Amino acid sequence: MTKDELTARGFVETSPGAWIKGSPGAATIITASNRPAVELEGDLHDQIESYLKMRGYLYRHDRMDMATTGQVGWPDFTIFMPHKRVVFLECKAKGKKATVSQLATLAHAKKFGFTAEIVDNFADAKLQIDFGDIPT
Repeated sequence: MTKDELTARGFVETSPGAWIKGSPGAATIITASNRPAVELEGDLHDQIESYLKMRGYLYRHDRMDMATTGQVGWPDFTIFMPHKRVVFLECKAKGKKATVSQLATLAHAKKFGFTAEIVDNFADAKLQIDFGDIPT
């Protein structure tokens, strides 16, 4: 998430990379990622999947060792959380780009108000999962 997006959602940068939302003592604190992209996409998938299992979220994740049998362009993760929150994440390793069909699917999901992002490291993925579509 960019600085502009965090600011638009009501977060304030308290120091470089550290953001806060809410009143003192009851604030939500997050750190914007400046971590490098993963070298292997599978490593990022594993980190995200472990986090989702730990949080108990319902999610859909396609296998990486086979060609997709679902809709072409569908994101790597579709995450269902309490309060009707849904996040779509497309994972990319360092230097890799999303396909036209992936970009189109993410744009379509955003049109309906869902969080739909491309991530290349776990910190950004976690930020999207934890804060991506919380209304401001």
